[in-house]
Amino acid sequence: MALVLFTLMVALLATGYGGRLEKRDAGADRDALSNLVDGLKDKPSAEFKARVLRTLGDYLCAIDDPQCDGELALQTEAELVQDGVNCDDTPYHDLCVTARELVDDPNGSLSDDDLKSALVLLATESLENDPDYVTLLDQISVDINALICQREPEECEFWSNHEEDKKKFENGVMQQD
Repeated sequence: MALVLFTLMVALLATGYGGRLEKRDAGADRDALSNLVDGLKDKPSAEFKARVLRTLGDYLCAIDDPQCDGELALQTEAELVQDGVNCDDTPYHDLCVTARELVDDPNGSLSDDDLKSALVLLATESLENDPDYVTLLDQISVDINALICQREPEECEFWSNHEEDKKKFENGVMQQD
């Protein structure tokens, strides 16, 4: 999986704009986010970062942490996007079933786009009142980038540029409110 999950958590949620998503066009935010992650799909370091976050999500769910649902929503949305799954076309796909359970849409009344937006909204609502957790996510990103730069110096410039792009995205989201 590309770094969609990590970028969602750090670039979108770490902005702290949380519930303000419902006042904005969630699809536009997802499109901007998609542009941010375009260069990540074939990078082993991106897969590494994504695995760290999946493991974090597994841990939080194992201890019944309040962030579990937000983590599951992020993981599900990321996998839907990464795998190119359209829940309008494949409503019984495991990821679509999971997504509909998470957002309480058992009858499948939400379109694919609305379902993915609802997952992002669920995640932001889950995390918006936990700024300490979001701060930890930012620190995890910094630390992982430092490790990548140490072990793969040729990737360091890419990740440095990615952090700059992420900050521009975050600032753009914050300025639109």
